[in-house]
Amino acid sequence: TSHSFIERAVRVFFSRFKLLGEAEQYELVESLQYLFRKGAHFAIYFALAFFLTCANETFGIGHLRSALYALPAAVLYAVSDEVHQYFVPGRSCQLSDILLDSFGALMGTVAACLCTALVLHIAKKRTGQGKMS
Repeated sequence: TSHSFIERAVRVFFSRFKLLGEAEQYELVESLQYLFRKGAHFAIYFALAFFLTCANETFGIGHLRSALYALPAAVLYAVSDEVHQYFVPGRSCQLSDILLDSFGALMGTVAACLCTALVLHIAKKRTGQGKMS
């Protein structure tokens, strides 16, 4: 589980962990587990939207369309994932997770657009410099 993974990581990187009481150790690991899970939500949807946007770019539909197709697809997937969790025993559908996933998707889309613009700018500069030689 993520709890045992985080506990092992804390033992390696936080030398004073073993000096804490058992309750304090548990509380620290639980708080880090919460941050780890929320960070994972953000990162997964960031990556999904980033790669969807990049994939859309290969079709030559333009930056705006690439983003406008990728972002709603990633958000829709986030919503469907949370709705699915509603039907799984012990899990719940949380609006906060949908919002966090959607924010990750938005940032992934923006990052993909910026990367694409940067790559095109560099390629244009190199092409322009090559003609001047």
